[in-house]
Amino acid sequence: MFFFYDLIDLIGFHGQTVLHRPPNDSGNGRTLQIGNGQALSDSLGIDVVSDFRSADMEAGGQGAPLVPLYHKALVEKAEIEGPIAILNLGGVANVTWIDGDQDPISFDTGPANSLIDTWCAMRIGRGFDANGELAAAGRIDADALTALMDHPFFDQKPPKSLDRWDFKIDPVKALGDADGAATLTAFTAKSVAGAMNDMGQMSRLLVTGGGRHNPVMMRMLAAALGIGPEPVEVVGWRGDLLEAEAFAWLAARVEVGLPTSLPSTTGANGAVCGGNIARPKIKSDETTSQARTDDHCPVCGLQSAKPKKSNDDAACSCCSSVLGRDDLVAGHAKLRDAWVARGMKWSSTDTPAPAGWNPVTQLMAVT
Repeated sequence: MFFFYDLIDLIGFHGQTVLHRPPNDSGNGRTLQIGNGQALSDSLGIDVVSDFRSADMEAGGQGAPLVPLYHKALVEKAEIEGPIAILNLGGVANVTWIDGDQDPISFDTGPANSLIDTWCAMRIGRGFDANGELAAAGRIDADALTALMDHPFFDQKPPKSLDRWDFKIDPVKALGDADGAATLTAFTAKSVAGAMNDMGQMSRLLVTGGGRHNPVMMRMLAAALGIGPEPVEVVGWRGDLLEAEAFAWLAARVEVGLPTSLPSTTGANGAVCGGNIARPKIKSDETTSQARTDDHCPVCGLQSAKPKKSNDDAACSCCSSVLGRDDLVAGHAKLRDAWVARGMKWSSTDTPAPAGWNPVTQLMAVT
């Protein structure tokens, strides 16, 4: 989709999770995401659905995972035979088990990339293990792996969820850089396998999330599970956008009062429609009018930032920061042609872009 105001009816805004405490014997859990849905709605002049997790927790649920119903919709649309497992390898790993008309089963299986990312940041000054290269150069430490697996989370029955900070890297601190990365990657694979082997025999394992880009992790998963994991792109899904798509889809369900979670996905005491709808306090056309200036980028055609230079060929700072000049010119043409192909009039001053508009994401949507 395009970030043009007149084409957007509703926004699903998850926000950044800074606290996730699952329910326990003492009572319901707690969750907190940074982000103000009302403020976003007011600034854009568009309805915004946010706070997707609180209602589920108030109903006794885990508040996570929330994407399984979208997974099931995708599987049904693609007519994929089950039982099928969809594994999300983000900071935390979670699985959705889909078998015919049955309600999907989902839960967190343990850490995915979070511990590896923390290890890389501490040891080599990088945010992640690119292509698993550090892990590939190391050896798995059996004692450290056993210590990592000795965690009470793995004794719990699903549905269950965790916070990315519930696990520590202490068991690998004495290891070298590569051995630590290898052991933590093996930990992800082993914890996933332990959880999924209890579910039964799957016909297919589709993987989304950043972990699918790590060939070492994917090989370890194959060895631990006895089935080859496949990136979701093999069935035409967009793995890097799946979570964003899911919350747009969930927002539409909230708008019409449909469930966003089930007892089988979060452990709530019934089907829950979770999310708060914020309506703008001013009309979208007023918001758009207020946002307009004469500083429209001649490359992307939108007002996303003040041009760096005063000449007509200057790209806005947003475009210039992420793409080279040749790419920007080609990108502008691609956006214009796609826009016109949809029967819309292209004008560089018709519609401004929201703050932080990213031309890379814009071009991906057109491709």
